Amino acid sequence: MLKKIIEFEPAYDKRHADPAKNYGIHGVSVRFVLMGDEGATQFLLFSGWMLQNVHEEFYARMRDGDAHAGHVWAPMGVDVGYHSPKPLYEDQLEIADDCPYVQDGHCYYDGTSTGGDDLFWRFVAEGVGVVWAELLDWYNDRFGTAYTLADAVASDSPTVPTAEV
Repeated sequence: MLKKIIEFEPAYDKRHADPAKNYGIHGVSVRFVLMGDEGATQFLLFSGWMLQNVHEEFYARMRDGDAHAGHVWAPMGVDVGYHSPKPLYEDQLEIADDCPYVQDGHCYYDGTSTGGDDLFWRFVAEGVGVVWAELLDWYNDRFGTAYTLADAVASDSPTVPTAEV
């Protein structure tokens, strides 16, 4: 059985005058995960939903003629990829030993940013079904399985991890 998960990672404003302590700003990230015994596939999008103070600041800058200020909240697809508990190609490096998407936490990840952008525009035009279908294709291709969407169930509720920078 596969599990459908949607996670919302909160926005932040961690700007600081000291460049060593400046972590910038970021909007809410939305992560769609299709997880099973073999691993997981994901689609990550940046929503452009900023904290209220950031939104107000950049809206004022845009009104004052800053042509780049509006780009802060443009939504975009940034990644389609997989999490595997074992390497899927020679010399693939482990990226984490505490990954929540694989059973033992040891994770080998790979993905594509251009695939994220393509899937984002399909998602906008066709809805969430296209996301689950694409993640299922990735899952079956990467892990050598033959699941169908009928094998995928929604998680009990979306998870909301704490943003760490």
